Amino acid sequence: MINKENYLQFKQKYPLDTVAASLARDKAFDEFLLSGFPSKKDEAWKYTSLTYLKDVNVKINLDEPLLNHEDMKWISHQLNSDFVNIVFVNGVFNRTLSDDVDHFLQILDMTATDFNLDKMPTEIKMIQLSNVMAFHKSYIEINKNNYQKNETIQITYFQTEKQSILISPVVKIKIAENVKAKIILNYVSRPEFNQNTSHVLNSDLHIEINKNAELEFLQIQNENLNDVHISRLKFDLNEGSKLVSLDLSLGSKLSRHYLEASFNGENATAGIYGVIALADKQHSDQYTFINHVKGHNQSIQKYKSILADQSNSVFRGRVRIEQDAQKAQSQQLNKSLMLSPLATVNSIPQLEIYADDVKAGHGSTVGQLNKDEMFYFLSRGIDQITATKMLAFGFILEMTSVFQDLALQNKVSEILNEKLNGMMK
Repeated sequence: MINKENYLQFKQKYPLDTVAASLARDKAFDEFLLSGFPSKKDEAWKYTSLTYLKDVNVKINLDEPLLNHEDMKWISHQLNSDFVNIVFVNGVFNRTLSDDVDHFLQILDMTATDFNLDKMPTEIKMIQLSNVMAFHKSYIEINKNNYQKNETIQITYFQTEKQSILISPVVKIKIAENVKAKIILNYVSRPEFNQNTSHVLNSDLHIEINKNAELEFLQIQNENLNDVHISRLKFDLNEGSKLVSLDLSLGSKLSRHYLEASFNGENATAGIYGVIALADKQHSDQYTFINHVKGHNQSIQKYKSILADQSNSVFRGRVRIEQDAQKAQSQQLNKSLMLSPLATVNSIPQLEIYADDVKAGHGSTVGQLNKDEMFYFLSRGIDQITATKMLAFGFILEMTSVFQDLALQNKVSEILNEKLNGMMK
């Protein structure tokens, strides 16, 4: 998929500002070539094969995309005027389609420190590739001087290229002290290209939530069924901060979502939620790592999967409570609803507890639709497809209300309804 030749073309088109950064990028790329893609021999990738990804013949999109009228019309239709929109098309920031965001968004060159990934062994290979092949990094700082109360920022990555391309977003977000922020991260591909292209998106997003700040974060991954989506999402929670995060894994043929939440200060809370809705032969791998570095914190994880046809879901939830993290509390739950006997699910909870005064637990369930409930609907004249959709939506209904913001609740409900409608045809 990636070789020395297209890397050299890329770095010639996008040189870095300093010699140190250029050398660091070259070194990172050479290390990636030497180690290669993750494989099932890596414990963290045991249930996910990247064979399909390696076989995709992608090109590196070297030039800023030229959008025709149909592209502009389609993208504009996906945007919400009630949100502050930041738009990237085929990996490149599009100022025309974006709102006025210069007051909190900077597009920066990669630096030498961006390639220093020694402390991230789980995802280091794909993060290394993401940083090496990034056009730039997007830096967003949200503070009381540039952010209006109740404002929702929506960052959208649109894939419109008719050829198979590699997109490598690198995003750094800083939520300043005492700020309450709402962010949507949205990944979308034009459906017309589904039969002929396989867009590959490999993203790296790092969000720092500072003292007493609060963040409601919604990630929507809803690309075409031939696409590949791999992402690393890292939250750093500082003293007194609060996080509610919901990850909707709905699109693409192959997806891998790695989410890390690190408690670096006391009295912080994190609600980490996810909905995985898959059909056909879709494969989704969710890996969460909740790291209680400091104590007196609370984390809750709840992931729910709905699996139809021959789809496959993997959930690995890892919780680590360090020796100094006394009074930490962590709960984890993974539930899967099987709509087909051909669907498969793998659920792997992991608890690593090194402190003696903590509360931690986990649970996992796999089941099918309740026959009595289905009979109830059928006996009242509701057809099986409609009844299945209603029961499936009831299974994930609680996830639509994890946010306090009504606009976010409505967006989640709308997207999940649309996905279930497509699955039940």
